Amino acid sequence: MVDATPGATPRQLTTFEGPDAEPDWESPPAWSPDGKQIAYLQGGPLKLIYYAGHKVAVIPAAGGTPKILTGTLDRNTDLLRWSADGNTLLFLVEDDRTQYLASMPAAGGSIKKLLSGRSAVTEYSAADNGRTAVLWEDPSKPAEVYAVEDGKTRQLSHQNDSLLATLKMGKTEEISVKSKDGTTINGFMVLPPDYEPGKKYPTILRLHGGPVGQFPLDFNFMFQVFAANGYVVVATNPRGSSGRGEKFSLVIYADWGNKDVQDVLAGVDYTVAQGDFRPRPPRRRWLELRRHPDQLRDRLGHPVQGGGKRRR
Repeated sequence: MVDATPGATPRQLTTFEGPDAEPDWESPPAWSPDGKQIAYLQGGPLKLIYYAGHKVAVIPAAGGTPKILTGTLDRNTDLLRWSADGNTLLFLVEDDRTQYLASMPAAGGSIKKLLSGRSAVTEYSAADNGRTAVLWEDPSKPAEVYAVEDGKTRQLSHQNDSLLATLKMGKTEEISVKSKDGTTINGFMVLPPDYEPGKKYPTILRLHGGPVGQFPLDFNFMFQVFAANGYVVVATNPRGSSGRGEKFSLVIYADWGNKDVQDVLAGVDYTVAQGDFRPRPPRRRWLELRRHPDQLRDRLGHPVQGGGKRRR
């Protein structure tokens, strides 16, 4: 911290060995209304690199020992804000494909989910009068501005209504599959707008980058583009992804291409088993694919799509 005066010398507040409020997380420290405290995100030990979760912490502006408020949550937090009276902290929580708005006492205590449902809150604003507005979206609808009232949303903006009225959207289904060792892996299947059961569809396997990140329950423009062109899209959150706790992310630490590949292949197995997609190759070819997962494009008959940045 540095005083806003010419020639002032910066003063270090935190001494944690890992990252504190790393700029890449795009969640800057937040001053309390009375200027006496600073809330920020604390990462994990350096040895865990980007696999460590982000925790809400508060430290006196004058210096001292920080208080970790979400140490037992085991979910990433993001976008910290104070309530007008300084008694409450608001933040986003990433949780198995969802991202919801939550609050808790600034002195510590229970976490309260302010919005629930299978959706994603990507931004929010808290007014001095206690009212809160969010950018809320789900796989069927792009983000719009909503007021938060008693745990429910009331839509305020209608920016995309006229466009959506002219489009047919693909249906997004949440899926859960069993990986080779029995681990449950969650993800999505997006169907073409005029999907017909029993008809064979070309299928795209979509991979997220990071590796620590997740496919969330937001509006995914690319998924809808693929679906509109007659493709089924399969996207899973394999081990190494965020949203299901630090242990789930750490499984692939120094072991890329093992458990995570098994998890992705489990998503392909599930898709093929539904019967409306590209059939499974002969067993010999199947075993070859197990050894060479980069050949998934041959298994599905279409490219494997991947990329993206890791979570904040």
